[in-house]
Amino acid sequence: MKGPIKSSFCGIETVSCVTGVAVDELYELVECGNYLWVWNVSAGVGARRELRFWCREINSPATVLNLTLNAAITAILPRRARDAGRQDGLYYWEFRNFLRISKSTLKGLRQELTPSGPEGNLFVPLTSLEDFFRRRWLGNILIRNYALNPNLAPRLKKLCV
Repeated sequence: MKGPIKSSFCGIETVSCVTGVAVDELYELVECGNYLWVWNVSAGVGARRELRFWCREINSPATVLNLTLNAAITAILPRRARDAGRQDGLYYWEFRNFLRISKSTLKGLRQELTPSGPEGNLFVPLTSLEDFFRRRWLGNILIRNYALNPNLAPRLKKLCV
């Protein structure tokens, strides 16, 4: 399968299909910093990771090459407050579809996302979403792991500005 991915985020299997790169090799490429805009959305603890790639990086890497983390988050999250009666953020069902995560994963993320509203209509405010994306960005891990690598560390550190 070749061609653009039409959603905002996708899992590692989709990236593997689109790029023709094996899943195990993609994990290594992520660890080495070849893919920067990747988030771990796993609700569990331990070694199991549930990666989500920003499809914009997969479809057109040059368009995200010089983005900072804050600029990427701004580009990723929809702004709705400019519309009458709307507020910035995502409803629970939107967040689930946006990141392509299961209901059980979403349930496991509830405390971290701090949604508000009635049970059937939970809403995650923009500030909570921004914090989530900052905490879950794998670039933070890469910065810590590669702090001694003179080639990779400066590139990653400038992304956090």
